[in-house]
Amino acid sequence: MTTDSSPATPFTDCVKVLRPEQRQLLLGLPHFITYLIAGVDGEIDHWELICVLEAIDETEEISPDFEACRETYRAEISPYLDRIRKATKEKGASLMYNLKWMLTDLEKYQVLMPLLPADVQKNIRHYVYRTGVAIARASDDGAANMDNADLRIGAVEHTFLALVWDAFKITGDPGLPEVSSQGRLVRSAYSQSQNSPKLVSTLT
Repeated sequence: MTTDSSPATPFTDCVKVLRPEQRQLLLGLPHFITYLIAGVDGEIDHWELICVLEAIDETEEISPDFEACRETYRAEISPYLDRIRKATKEKGASLMYNLKWMLTDLEKYQVLMPLLPADVQKNIRHYVYRTGVAIARASDDGAANMDNADLRIGAVEHTFLALVWDAFKITGDPGLPEVSSQGRLVRSAYSQSQNSPKLVSTLT
C-alpha cells in the first residue's frame, strides 16, 4: 500500500483520480479479459484455468504497481470480481449466458481508456492482446477446430477476441511491427462485418 511518504507512480496517480466504478474496470481488467475469453466455448477447462490464474497474477506488463493498487482498493473492487467469479460457477444456464453482461462492459472500457495516460493505454493493449490470445490457444475448442491457423485459435474464441480488440482499439499485435503478417491477420480479424450489430445481437 502506498503511504504518504512514498513516491506515487503515474499509474497510482491515475488510479487515484478515477471514480470507483472506473477503478473497478481498470483493476478488474485481468479477471474480466481472462474469464470472458476462457468462457466463450461454454466452459473453463483445466488448461484455460491455469492460464487464467497466471494472467491474473502477471500484471507487471500493465504496471509494476498494478498488484499493489489492486490490493489497496480490494474492498472497492471485490464486488466486481465476485460477480465475474460467481457467473463462472452458476449452474443451470450456460457459462456464456452467465457472462453475457460482460459484452456490455466492453463499451465501458472504450470510455475508460481515453482517460488513462498514453503509456498505460499502450501497456493495457499489450496485456489484453497477449493474454487473450494465450487463453484462446489453451481452449480445447481452439485445438479441435481452428478458425485462424496462424494464431492457432478456434472460431468462437476468434470472434470474441475480435470484439475485445475492437473495444481496446487493438489493430495489430502491439508487440509486432504493423507491417508484419500477424499484424495484418489481427487487423483483418475484426473487420466491420465481424463486428456488425447483427453479430453482437446474436451473442447477447
